[in-house]
Amino acid sequence: MNGTDHSNPVHETLVAYGAPLVSWRPVRHMALEQALVQGLGLSHAHPALFRVLPLVLLRNVHALDWERLHELARDASVEAELGLLVELTAQAMGRPELMQGVATLRPPAEGTLRFFHEPRSEFGRELARQRTPPVAKRWGFWLDMSEDSVRALVQKHSA
Repeated sequence: MNGTDHSNPVHETLVAYGAPLVSWRPVRHMALEQALVQGLGLSHAHPALFRVLPLVLLRNVHALDWERLHELARDASVEAELGLLVELTAQAMGRPELMQGVATLRPPAEGTLRFFHEPRSEFGRELARQRTPPVAKRWGFWLDMSEDSVRALVQKHSA
């Protein structure tokens, strides 16, 4: 993910925690939990940011304060996004133990789905509808990101 402002504290912090975001310096401006929550909030407008969050989660799962993460996610109204991130990562990487971290989060009531990233065209909308993994629908989102793409990104940057 490239940007013209090379001093964004969320991006820099995520890079410091292992996000492969080119053009950003690794500087820890905030705690891991705060960076993840702020990253989730920003990721609706920046699809590349959401794509690297599973890697940050996996690289730092041992250091996460899940209670603090839940509190911050609730305060920022990104609990569904957090549930999606953790469950998508757990399924894609065969790490069911990650689900313990979000066991107390509840997906939204079934019904309306919203696009995680607003598609640029009707073709993009249809593509997201076709590619959305069941886990994303469970958390209330249409998402143009499969478990396979999560797995591929993590494996690429773990080698």
